[in-house]
Amino acid sequence: MPRGWNQCTARQLEAIAECVLRHTIIQDRYHPFDWIEVKTELFFDLAEVELLGEETLTNDNKACGQSFLCRYKGVEFLMQTWQLHSFIKQHLSWIDDPKAKPLIIFPYKQLLSAWQFTRHFPFVKKHWLAPGEMLQDFSWREYRFLQDYMEMYIRLQNQMTTMQQGVIDKARLVTISEQMLGARNHFLAVLFKADDMLLSRHNAITKKICDVQWQVILFWWSGMMHYLQQQFPHCFKQSKAKSGKRPPLPIELYRNIITTVQKESNGLNEDEVNGQTFYIVLEHLERLAKQSEEMEKLNRKHK
Repeated sequence: MPRGWNQCTARQLEAIAECVLRHTIIQDRYHPFDWIEVKTELFFDLAEVELLGEETLTNDNKACGQSFLCRYKGVEFLMQTWQLHSFIKQHLSWIDDPKAKPLIIFPYKQLLSAWQFTRHFPFVKKHWLAPGEMLQDFSWREYRFLQDYMEMYIRLQNQMTTMQQGVIDKARLVTISEQMLGARNHFLAVLFKADDMLLSRHNAITKKICDVQWQVILFWWSGMMHYLQQQFPHCFKQSKAKSGKRPPLPIELYRNIITTVQKESNGLNEDEVNGQTFYIVLEHLERLAKQSEEMEKLNRKHK
C-alpha cells in the first residue's frame, strides 16, 4: 500500500482519480461526496484485495456486525467492518489529509503520438517527454503560460458547475465545454513542449490523455502550486480585495513583474527575462518582496 501521493505508481494514481471522478459525478444533495466511501473502494483496489461479497456476522442467532468476504493471493478470509475502517485510517488517511505531502513527482515519463508525416521521411513516431523534475527546465514564459491556461480552465469549470446547478443553457454549456477543452489542450502543449501547429491540427496530445489521466495531472499541478507557495510565500501572497473583486496575486501582475526584474537585473530586455528559469525569477521576486515588507515595517515603526 502506498503511504503517500509520491509513493503511488501511475496506475495507482489513475485508480484514485477514476474513483474520485466517479463519486463526484454521482453526488447530489441526497448523496453528498463521502471520502469514507471513496477510501473504502480504494482500499480493495490499492491493496489488491478482491471483494467477493458481504455477510452479516451472528452470535447466538443475533446480528453482531457486517463483514466482507475477501480473497488475497488465492486465500479467502472474512474482514469485519471495524477492521476495514482501521486499515483505511492507518493506510489511506493521507488521501484527504491537508497536511499530507502533495503530489510533486510527475507520474508520466513520455507520451507517444500517432504516426506523424514529415518532409524527409513518410512517417515518424513522435515522442513527447514529460516535464523535468519540479519543472526545473521551464522558463518564466512557459511557466506563465501554464498558469494562465490552468486559471482559464478552472474559471470555466467553475462557470459550468454554477450553470448546472441553476437553469441550464445547453448552447452556453457547449461553448464553455469547448473553451475548457481548448485551455486544457494548450496547457498540455506547453507542459510537454509540443509543436503548437501539430497540436492545433490533430489534438495529438489530448487524444493520448483521457479524463482520468488529466485528473492525475491536476493532482500533480495542485501539488506543485502548494510546493511553490511554501517556497515563495511572498510571491503568492494575496493582497486585500477591492470592491468585492478577487484580489490579484503578485504572480499575475505580469507587466509590473517584468518591469521590476528588468530594473534589478542590469537592463535585461523582456525576452531575456522571459527566457530565464522561472525559479530564478521567483527567487528574485521573493527577495524583493521581503525587502519591501521590511521597509514598510520600518516606515510604520518610525511614524
